Amino acid sequence: MWRALAAEQVAALLVEGCAATVKRAERGLINDDTTAADLFATVLAEDVFGGHLPIKVVTVRTEVKPDANGGPVLYIVQPKAAKNDAGILSTNLELTFYRPPLFAPLDAHAIQEACRERNYSVDVGLWSSVDRGGFYEDPARVKVSRIFPTVPILSHEAGDVEVELYANAVRNHLRNAVTYYGEREGIRLAGEAPEGRANAETVSHRVVSRTNAKGGDVRVTVETVHTVRPDVLLMGQPVAEMMREAIRQQVGTMANNIGRVVSIDPVDVKVPGLPSSRYADTRPFEVTAHFGIMYRIG
Repeated sequence: MWRALAAEQVAALLVEGCAATVKRAERGLINDDTTAADLFATVLAEDVFGGHLPIKVVTVRTEVKPDANGGPVLYIVQPKAAKNDAGILSTNLELTFYRPPLFAPLDAHAIQEACRERNYSVDVGLWSSVDRGGFYEDPARVKVSRIFPTVPILSHEAGDVEVELYANAVRNHLRNAVTYYGEREGIRLAGEAPEGRANAETVSHRVVSRTNAKGGDVRVTVETVHTVRPDVLLMGQPVAEMMREAIRQQVGTMANNIGRVVSIDPVDVKVPGLPSSRYADTRPFEVTAHFGIMYRIG
């Protein structure tokens, strides 16, 4: 009896030991995915430092070291592969900026704004500078919530549900583009909607074409049709052009679960007749847009 119990305990210990060994082996694996770090490095190099700062992307901290000649250098460490959620990458990065005393430290606000301009979302946490005697070491952590390559990688092609969700996102952009954000005169009951505020509705959405490009890339053209009533307080403003600009601004953004918007065909805006008075019930504008979207299945 005691021998059987002992054998069972030994087997359990062996199982635990194997599991611990596997976990240590997994932790010991060296990450070779630097996609998110490379994209982030491009933002820093082009939009923050104007190409004047050497930036190195690595996967392990042992490769982080000061410049041999005492010059400035910025290291970006991506220790783990990024999570890919329908083409949008997220991960945590570590920064180390070695700089001479005359160089300014990292500017978290400038970095975040530069990322926002590219429709990326990051949060930069700076630590205190360390005086290394002759140069400074500025450490930082970056939480990347949203970043994507020129051609995002999807697990499957978008269906009607994804296209409908994107059409509704476009609807919101159109409505916001012709919304008046200033003070409104008059008195309303709590919760009562302002009279004459902007409104938009999705009329239709569809995939017009899907073509294979080189290297496994796929280009899909999505058509959306919306009706839009601009805010009455914007009467006299170039609202048709404001709506066209709202569509054009989608270039470079991610159409969630579909791909990255790379082009916009000329936007067709049908202008209704002018109302007879400021608060007259007018026919809406009709906005038809075609979005060229790129992706890759992987």
